[in-house]
Amino acid sequence: MKIQVASVAVNVQSVAADKRYDYQIPYVLRGRIEPGMRVLVPFGRGNRRLEAIVLSVEDEPEERTLKYVISALDREPVLDGDLLRLAVHMRNRVFCPLYTIVRAMLPAGYWFSVETSFCPAPGVTAEEAVDSMVLFPDSAPVIEKIFAAKGPVTLKALKKSLKDSCPDAPIAPIVSAMIEKRLLVSDETVRTRSSERTAKLYRLVPGAEELPLRSAQQKEVVRFLRQTDRAAYKEIQYYTGVSESVVRTLVKNGVVECETVEVSSLDRNVEYAPEPLCLTDEQRSAADGLCGLFNECRYETALLRGVTGSGKTLVYMALIEKVLSDDEGAILLVPEIALTPQLTDRFYRQFGETVAVLHSALSVGDRYDTWQRIRSGKCRVVIGTRSAVFAPVKNLGVIIIDEEHEDTYKSDAAPRYHAREVAQYRCFRRDTLLVLGSATPSVASAYYAETGVYKSFVLRRRYGPAVLPETVIADIREAYRRGYTGTLGPELLVRLRQTVENGEQAILFLNRRGSARQLVCMECGEVIRCKNCSVSMTYHAANDRLICHQCGYSIRRPDICPTCHHAALAERGFGTQAVERELSERFPSLRILRMDSDTTGGSRSHGDLLNAFGNHEADVLLGTQMVAKGLDFENVTLVGVVDADISLYSGDYAAAEETFALITQVVGRAGRGKKRGYAVIQTAAPKSDVILAAAQQDYERFYRSEIALREALRQPPFAVLIQFFLSGSLDDAVYLAAVRLRDIASRTLSVCKMKADLLGPAAAPIQRLNNRYRYTLTVRCGEHPNMRAFIGETLRLFAADPQCRGVSVYADRL
Repeated sequence: MKIQVASVAVNVQSVAADKRYDYQIPYVLRGRIEPGMRVLVPFGRGNRRLEAIVLSVEDEPEERTLKYVISALDREPVLDGDLLRLAVHMRNRVFCPLYTIVRAMLPAGYWFSVETSFCPAPGVTAEEAVDSMVLFPDSAPVIEKIFAAKGPVTLKALKKSLKDSCPDAPIAPIVSAMIEKRLLVSDETVRTRSSERTAKLYRLVPGAEELPLRSAQQKEVVRFLRQTDRAAYKEIQYYTGVSESVVRTLVKNGVVECETVEVSSLDRNVEYAPEPLCLTDEQRSAADGLCGLFNECRYETALLRGVTGSGKTLVYMALIEKVLSDDEGAILLVPEIALTPQLTDRFYRQFGETVAVLHSALSVGDRYDTWQRIRSGKCRVVIGTRSAVFAPVKNLGVIIIDEEHEDTYKSDAAPRYHAREVAQYRCFRRDTLLVLGSATPSVASAYYAETGVYKSFVLRRRYGPAVLPETVIADIREAYRRGYTGTLGPELLVRLRQTVENGEQAILFLNRRGSARQLVCMECGEVIRCKNCSVSMTYHAANDRLICHQCGYSIRRPDICPTCHHAALAERGFGTQAVERELSERFPSLRILRMDSDTTGGSRSHGDLLNAFGNHEADVLLGTQMVAKGLDFENVTLVGVVDADISLYSGDYAAAEETFALITQVVGRAGRGKKRGYAVIQTAAPKSDVILAAAQQDYERFYRSEIALREALRQPPFAVLIQFFLSGSLDDAVYLAAVRLRDIASRTLSVCKMKADLLGPAAAPIQRLNNRYRYTLTVRCGEHPNMRAFIGETLRLFAADPQCRGVSVYADRL
């Protein structure tokens, strides 16, 4: 008699344990389990119930003993064959567990959480349990709590109840041992958040202000809520620095009430009203060329380079119109959530209900519903940020990556994938077209276009009557020599005053939030640093707090230096809040909108701020890189780059490329309508080739200089850079492990017959992050067929080395 066997990838965190596992499908589930579905399986010696994704289902002779699948978690596959193959392909490239990749592919509404609860086994008394657990000296209070409970207890609830009385008790091992000894019986509940469309807002209970408050933190929360009607926890945390438990305690004590409100980000403010696309000759030539590549029904990558304001979006729309007419679908990726509101309005108007939007600002329920509509084929055009590259579009015909040079397309958490590489694989498997668009393509993409690897299309002129803005480079050093101390130089202030008097609008760009980069004692020179990270804390005047932009730790601004106790603390450096304050002082009637992660995380979204600016409710839009690209406001005639040098000397090999792209993109926001645009670039390096090329919007000049430099230094695209990142709680241990890793990598290179340079180990740019010390080892080599085998074997040998225990490592391609 044959049995049905499901080959699965289990939800494990260890790469070493990440492999295919076979489970027998019980008779009652036969015919109901397919590849791409998730199941619950017993795993390991303790038979923990874990999620797994089914990779294949086969009939086999009954010759081996297998564990049984416990249950099916889905009624139908959540990943089709193409996406399953993509997950396996990514596992071999990004070196992380397959199920971690599967979770990244699915929206949060699809995620399950398996919650284990336990209670005393029938007939077992507390005294018998204590006697049986004599090898665990701290088990008595744990057992008492479990047996005193009126029903099943979860591990989370048990830890919380014992937090004060037994803070050091090994609760999880005790519970596991009791389950193994059959003193407890356990049960698992599988939960999902697919219907979650709510947000929690907090406000003061009327009359509760007079209630006694136990701590200074509670008083801080009450003081803040007095000044606002209601606020989300993120806003409360930003302005007070308290943990969520403080807010929950206030709710429990009746001082604060929690209101759950319905939220939906799918409301559309525009109606379906398609119009014939009006393209210039240059745009029509590019659109015809791209449509021709699409008609060839084979994999191609095309680079569309167009100056800012040249109308690349119209070319995208013409191509998508052609794709839809052939009954195929399209994915359009954008780098920032801030770009989606304006873009989606245009697409809704042109393509109607067939358009779907996917990004992290949607509620969990909205993301789930949108994913379902895409899977069903109701939505054939998907617009979204990085993770939208996984959208299950039916009959996918094209993927377009707008602003393809942006580093936000690279994930900095596992799985560490690049959306461009995922798109290339999906298009290759489908024999279809990938389009990369940008005014400032990455140097690598431009090189591949120049050498014929990519097809190339260029838009050299702005759309309609618009022309490129007139740009002035303002040497901020000269202003300081004349005694000027503000953040905005004389040239920018004069131009700003003229702009506002003319009834026009301005965008000011500074890629640093907060008020001051650091707080320095002018007596002893001490800089106030984060207690968890090796960085200085940034001062935020809006909440009068110092915040670490790496780990989020915050403290109230001290009145005196914590080292020498002198009241001599001074602000050094500046951020968006400092610029906002200076603008308000110089122009009291000026209407300012600040757009950074501090203002978009609470009650006002990116769309709210952009709509307000578009409706001329503000004269100036001040922000970080959220305002630097993709925005199109006809009344914006002035752009000011407050500090052009922030990223120029970061030490990264791509620093010049990033600086050129940022300046070029933000300057391109000016003069996109009928009015002439102007830009002022404030810099302390006015003769820098990068600054000069960006001011002139001269990509060719920048590219020629940069590609020659990279070839001379053997940097991408002329070499491959692989970086191993190590981290651990002890500095010396991590450094020694990094030295050990270098020896392992050297030996593995010989085995794989690869020639490479090993650079390091070296301390990471931020050596201590969240109390973990970090080092890097960089491998520079050429493309080689054994490269992935080298990385995999190096990681395996490192994990097996007993001298490297307690140190984690991952590899990433730069």
